[in-house]
Amino acid sequence: MSFLTSLFNPATGTPSAGGRSAPTPAPAASPAPAIPAAPAPGTPEPSFTSELDKFKSMWQTPTTDDGKPAPTPVDPLSQPVFTLDKQKVLESASKMNFTGDINPELLQKALGGDGNALAAIIDGAVRNAVAGVTLSQADLLNQALLTNNQRVTAALPTHINRTTLLNSQTDDPVLSHPAVQPLLTALKQTAFARNPNAKPADIEAEVHNYIRGLAAAVVDSSPEKIKQQQQKQAGEVDWMSALGIPANTQQ
Repeated sequence: MSFLTSLFNPATGTPSAGGRSAPTPAPAASPAPAIPAAPAPGTPEPSFTSELDKFKSMWQTPTTDDGKPAPTPVDPLSQPVFTLDKQKVLESASKMNFTGDINPELLQKALGGDGNALAAIIDGAVRNAVAGVTLSQADLLNQALLTNNQRVTAALPTHINRTTLLNSQTDDPVLSHPAVQPLLTALKQTAFARNPNAKPADIEAEVHNYIRGLAAAVVDSSPEKIKQQQQKQAGEVDWMSALGIPANTQQ
């Protein structure tokens, strides 16, 4: 091999490293991770969002169209059937005549000192009073029963819905656990009292979603999760995650 041949590669004509093979070039470096753009000036501070945000109105007091608190629904079966006013009862009794059927002849004898006639007059007046009160009570009871029947008919669907809701079962192993059942029942009762006209299936689904959202919110409320969420909203760079450093190694 000549001196020139030892300096140049005969195949390519490129300089040779003293007859040794040229070193293999180093692999190209991986591109750096993309860095999000910095937030524009005046961007509001990021706020922490939670799975519970969509349930804010679940426990708020219902309002009417004009924004006033809606009246609390009243169970008609919990109200008394009779609401008697003493003054009205006395006023009504004062219009009744218990002496209209007194025999004038007996009255004359009683005025003349006949004791038997006086007793007969008293007996007749009391008999008329008892008969009048009995007829009045019967009429009052009939009207009360008819009114109460209407109340039962109107309230029956609500009571059926409440019983259906409280006795409903779920296949979810967590929600059906004995440790969760008291909480589930209390939430059902509260939600039903707020909206007794809602369908039992809708209330049950809302309560189930609330409990699941609560569980997810507890998991997402860790300091690491909150920091990552706020950085994402603000467009900041999570350098530890960008460099592939696990979160549990962050100090």
